[in-house]
Amino acid sequence: MSGLTMSGWRLCSTHVAHPPLPGRAIPGRSVDAILASRGGDVRARLCELAAAIPLKRLADPAEVARCVRFLASEEASYVTGANLPVDGGNAATAGPYP
Repeated sequence: MSGLTMSGWRLCSTHVAHPPLPGRAIPGRSVDAILASRGGDVRARLCELAAAIPLKRLADPAEVARCVRFLASEEASYVTGANLPVDGGNAATAGPYP
């Protein structure tokens, strides 16, 4: 799914019984993965991580879940093939966490 272009989705959707998925939420890297790669004091690393994100805080899992719930809902019935970054502005500002 992640490698298809919009034209690829259109082509696939004309030949399959199910319509294309509305999109996908793209959360930032997990805190565990970032902390594991750096080691050291966990509290200090969390503060460092939050300071580098444009919103200056870490996401609450419920915030990510609400975005996923929206994409799966009827409210997103006209959304197809969209990527929704849920990363506190990190991707939009070319932040330090890929």
